[in-house]
Amino acid sequence: EPCQAPDGREYPVGEGYTENCNRCTCEVNYLLSGQSEWRCTDDVCLIRPELIREINDGSYSWRASNYSSLWGLTLAEGIRYRLGTFPLSKAAQAMYPIPVPAVDNLPESYDPREIWKGKLHPIQDQGNCASSWAHSSAAVVTDRLAHMSFGYITTHMSAQHLLSCNTNRQMGCQGGHVDTAWRYIWHKGIVTEDCYPYTSGTTNETGACLLSDDQDGGFCPSGIRFDKNKRYHVTPPYRVAGVVRVFVAAIMQVREDFYMYRSGVYRHAGLSRGRGESGKFRQTGFHSVRIMGWGAENASTGETDKYWICANSWGTEWGENGYFRIARGVMESQIEKTVIGTMLGDIRDDEQQEQLARGISERYKALKESRSRLGRHRRRRHHRARREANLLLR
Repeated sequence: EPCQAPDGREYPVGEGYTENCNRCTCEVNYLLSGQSEWRCTDDVCLIRPELIREINDGSYSWRASNYSSLWGLTLAEGIRYRLGTFPLSKAAQAMYPIPVPAVDNLPESYDPREIWKGKLHPIQDQGNCASSWAHSSAAVVTDRLAHMSFGYITTHMSAQHLLSCNTNRQMGCQGGHVDTAWRYIWHKGIVTEDCYPYTSGTTNETGACLLSDDQDGGFCPSGIRFDKNKRYHVTPPYRVAGVVRVFVAAIMQVREDFYMYRSGVYRHAGLSRGRGESGKFRQTGFHSVRIMGWGAENASTGETDKYWICANSWGTEWGENGYFRIARGVMESQIEKTVIGTMLGDIRDDEQQEQLARGISERYKALKESRSRLGRHRRRRHHRARREANLLLR
């Protein structure tokens, strides 16, 4: 006889229904006189409505949401397909972090999306390909180039180039090392998104490398003519210690509730542990993102909530248009533990050399004007202090 589902529908033996990430099938139990019953898988789902409700009903600094792109995946699949960053190699772990000195009068907030609107690398969706290591690396090069040229050069770098061609100790859509990606860009260079567009997000496969390391002419995988002067290099990568600079790649630990982040300042809620759930509900993985800026806001507790502004690679429908904010200065999700930066190498394209020179000139001019304004402000303050002192001496 058929099995009846919770919604009242009946299913014959051998058929069934899917609820989120679990599948229920109507089967005959021959140990119970041949009666039919439901047999359901018992996987932990990536999107959990009960956690979303608890977070949104609680006094947390962030809000959670369901995402159709993540619905139906198990937590294990989320880790396998949606992250993709391996821990640093032993050589990279042994790197002595470069201390970044503290800067006086650092602004309370810095959001480059407003300053460099339309100039930075757009949010991409890595799809079910564990390629955050490639996306964060390519995007940081794009952002560094835009920043260095004062917004004149807005060329977007190719994550697919790294994914398909940087194969030494890398596993493509099954994950990779950020530091190894940087070394590849240092030695071999990286081409543009126009030349080598991202396809693994739809195929969910790494794909064969379609561009040789020493290619001198011919065509790009996209079909446009290959320009060897638009293969970009960087200086050796370095770890950052102290004040974290922007336009750097950070490796973070992703816990079970991060996938459901919608808005606010993220802190791991720890609800699964609080509910007494087993370890399979708390599986974690590592993910690389871009640190873009920082800020602060007044929390409901009356305290100041400091945060980093970070770019993810799960599409613009996720989070705050593809970005998220995460607690700053408290090592939340290890976001400040492993931060890797680099500087750009020589620009070989003549037109972009001119754009770079123009950008540097404008940057110098802006800096000069800023110092001039600061000087005038100091002089006015000095004269005002002298006048006040003279009044007191009368």
